[in-house]
Formats: sequence, structure tokens, C-alpha cells
Amino acid sequence: MQIGRKIKECRLQNGLTLQQLSKMSGVSIGLLSQIERGVSSSSIHNIQKITKSLGVSLASLFNANQASPHTPDSQQNNRASRRISVVKAKERKKLLMPFGGYLELLAPVHNHKIEFIYLKYPVGAKVKEPFTHEGEECGLVLEGTFKVTIGDQEFILKEGDSIYFDSTIPHSWENVGDTEVKFVSALTPPSL
Repeated sequence: MQIGRKIKECRLQNGLTLQQLSKMSGVSIGLLSQIERGVSSSSIHNIQKITKSLGVSLASLFNANQASPHTPDSQQNNRASRRISVVKAKERKKLLMPFGGYLELLAPVHNHKIEFIYLKYPVGAKVKEPFTHEGEECGLVLEGTFKVTIGDQEFILKEGDSIYFDSTIPHSWENVGDTEVKFVSALTPPSL
């Protein structure tokens, strides 16, 4: 799904003009318009500023019409559903990121203490502007070659390599190989 289309829907639902959202988020009107139309990408940092200004989380831009994979019918089942979640491969919530990568949620987006995601970065895809968020992050490269920049350090990760870091340190990702990168990551607390 296109993130720009969802941002526009949220903006209109909030009764905001592009000018108003630009002032609130600090993202230029021109870039907002281009993001909404899907003709330009932006950094995760800008997308986070936009969603914060809209009063929504990045995770809310995922297909909100998708039903929860488990709908309990009693309070006891409701408690159990918070401890056990199954997401079938075909039911994953997916998002096309502004830099060309794809993100899929491997766990439902509701009241969990950890975020579990699957990322695909096409050849040349990269996060242009380092970003931060509270907590800790770790990941495993399933395929490809990933350059991870954390603070002023760069790491080249290949298939089977993993990384852990404090996510309050500015960080960014880049596919520096000649094949798509497939990466699984876990973050706590959830930041989407």
C-alpha cells in the first residue's frame, strides 16, 4: 500500500489543509504534496513528524481495514489473545516505505511490548536521514548485504549476520549489495 495515500486520508479526516499540516510538522508543503501523490519519497524522520502532527502512529498507516487475525469472544480468550498471536503470511500488514523498501508486521499492532518486522530493501534502497527512537533494536540479515550506520560507526552485514544496538543512537540502513536485502528486526518498545 502507498503510505502517501494513507497520510492524505488522515489529513483530510482531521480537516487539515496541506498548509496547516506543513506548519504543524515542519515538512514543506511541496514535499507533503509529493508524498501524498506518491511522486516523492521522504525520510522516516519526516514521516514520523507527519504522523505525530496528525496524532497517529506510523503503524496506523497500515491497512486499518484488515481484521485482526484472532477475534476473541470472551474475556478469558481476550487475555489469552494478548499473550498468543499468530499472523499468517498472507495476512501480514504491509507498508511501502518512502525510500523504496517494504515493511511487513510479523506481529499484530496492539498492546505488545515488542515490535517484530520483516523488511525488504531493493538494490540501492537506503534510509537517507538517520533516525532515533526509544529502546533497543536487533535484527538478522536473511539475504543480501546491508550497511548499517549507528552513530559514527558503519557495519556491513551479510546473510546470517545479526546486530543489536541502543536505538536512541541515530541509525540508518542501506542495501549496498547487488541483490534485495531481506531482514528481520525486533524493537522494544514498539516505535511504529
